[in-house]
Amino acid sequence: MSPERRAAVLTAGLGCLLVSPLAWLDSLWGGPALIAAGIGAEGVWVGAGILFLAVALLPPSLLALAYLTGRGARRARLGATALALVALLLALSPFYRLSPLSWLPAGRWALVALAVAAVIALAAAGGATGGVGASRSGPAPAAMRVVGAAAVAAFLAVALAGTVDGLRGTGIPGTPSRVLLADFHGSGRITGEPLAAPRPRPFGGLLPGQGSNIHNDPGMTDAYFDRRVTDPESGRIRSYRAYGDCASLLFDRVGNLIAVCVGATRTTAHLLDPSTLEPLATREISSRPLRPDVLTNFSGGGYAVLDRAGRLIIPSAEGTVDLFRPDFTPGREAIEPIGTIDVSSGLADEEKITSVLPENGRLWWFVGSEGTIGTIDPASGRVRAAHASGSDIENSFALAPGGGVFVVDSRALMRLRAAPNGRPVVVWSEPYDAGERRKPGQTSRASGTTPTVMAGGRLVAIADNADPRMNVQVFRAAPRVRGDRLLCSVPVFGDRKGATENSLIAAGRSLFVENNYGYRLPEIVAGHSSEPGAARIDVDPGSGRCDLVWETDRTRIPSVVSKVSAADGLMLTYTKPALPTGIDAWYFTAVDAGTGEVLWRRLAGTGPMANNHYAALYLGPTGNLYVGTLGGVIGLTPAS
Repeated sequence: MSPERRAAVLTAGLGCLLVSPLAWLDSLWGGPALIAAGIGAEGVWVGAGILFLAVALLPPSLLALAYLTGRGARRARLGATALALVALLLALSPFYRLSPLSWLPAGRWALVALAVAAVIALAAAGGATGGVGASRSGPAPAAMRVVGAAAVAAFLAVALAGTVDGLRGTGIPGTPSRVLLADFHGSGRITGEPLAAPRPRPFGGLLPGQGSNIHNDPGMTDAYFDRRVTDPESGRIRSYRAYGDCASLLFDRVGNLIAVCVGATRTTAHLLDPSTLEPLATREISSRPLRPDVLTNFSGGGYAVLDRAGRLIIPSAEGTVDLFRPDFTPGREAIEPIGTIDVSSGLADEEKITSVLPENGRLWWFVGSEGTIGTIDPASGRVRAAHASGSDIENSFALAPGGGVFVVDSRALMRLRAAPNGRPVVVWSEPYDAGERRKPGQTSRASGTTPTVMAGGRLVAIADNADPRMNVQVFRAAPRVRGDRLLCSVPVFGDRKGATENSLIAAGRSLFVENNYGYRLPEIVAGHSSEPGAARIDVDPGSGRCDLVWETDRTRIPSVVSKVSAADGLMLTYTKPALPTGIDAWYFTAVDAGTGEVLWRRLAGTGPMANNHYAALYLGPTGNLYVGTLGGVIGLTPAS
């Protein structure tokens, strides 16, 4: 075999194995869709679209150049060498998981070896012949011309269809592979046995009910006690494009829906019709600096809340807390600014506000990303803060019944109260095992949980970051206790394959935890997912026992804030199965809270914009399901 033909064969093989066929089709569609949707609205979407399109064009470009290389074209060899080097870099990056070889144990190194062999062969072919241009020993077969023309036409048709999808309507662009998937998978049961879980008594300065913040209530229980989920099989999937990760979906006193969406460079708020997701009003809240940690930094709007007066409170990236009044009056829908409080004096240099919670109308609490814990007097704007050097706070915190807050930083779980002058005072502090590493799926080397209050405020729970197995830990919350403050610690999930970046769920005496180990945005592609796992632990405060009721590996939950519906007996979550076909499919999923059995899955969307990326799932007051995603909001609502 001539050097040219050997180089052509290796280059063609590299092109065929670089991207899974369905992942390639979805990228060829999704790239133009993102570009079209982002032009004039969100530059980061355009950049992402260009990246997807480049990935989609690389394999056919290599195949075309391989054909020309085999015919002796010098320029083709040079182009193929350059693209083979790009493919080598791709094989060494997280985007390697686009390749069908990524499903094999040693697939990465097989792809690297093929890319290296192709580069060497192309270089050898270039040195073996000094010809310029393509060999003219004979015309290309007519069949090859027809195939090439048909392939170009198909490429253009798919890219054009994606562009149209990105331009039309206000929905989130999908991918064509969706037509290959069933909309619904069910076991025959829609609900489980109701949980014996009384609704916690309201307290604090948040809007009463279960829609004031990302974790539902001031105790951050992530549980619902008075609603039933809509029929998942007959319901309709709807979406709203918001150009940002809509982590906080909030509900006012009458069930109106407010979405706060954090993009790469701006934060926006949206008033949406809860049944149709049609936009009623939109407002840009603040700008955000484009930072290297843009994908894991939740400051500047990731946590928004509604206070008792129904005001929208959002921390900005500029060190302020901004207040807005959502107005759903028909014909006058608007998000009106009503004030701002500068808290930068209480922050460290370059520190961002992570979350704000009102304890009452006279005292608000806030935490900063670099360990600051502070209070605000909303009437005067006075700020009192304490800074824990060497720690960070990546998540929200919980209010304590009776006053004060529970905060977990990268070293300890703490209970704090406010002194008469507003200064934060540590009531108690309990260290936990922060582990040896930042695990894949986490935003920092620390507990990934917001503290969860249970048992009427007598207990507070977190997950640690220990290796080889992470633990669910339950602490006595009282200011003073006899004996150990740690009530119990229960290991969950596999050795060195367990981590959670989301708050524990508390419903009655039960805690629910999900496994997010393995979630990284560039790697949740081509049908890949995170490690499986979810578990339920029952707590007996009297005896101090914590028992593992069930643990399942039948569901993969990359990063969503899951919820529990006590009335339905369901753990409601958002899952992505591992599919060797290369399809990125995302599902609303219900797990029987009593047994851990997966009862049903309803397809919510396909492709990168259906990825929730640490945003939460919500059960609305009328039983609708919603999830914030990188593209906006996806809902499951009744068909009518």
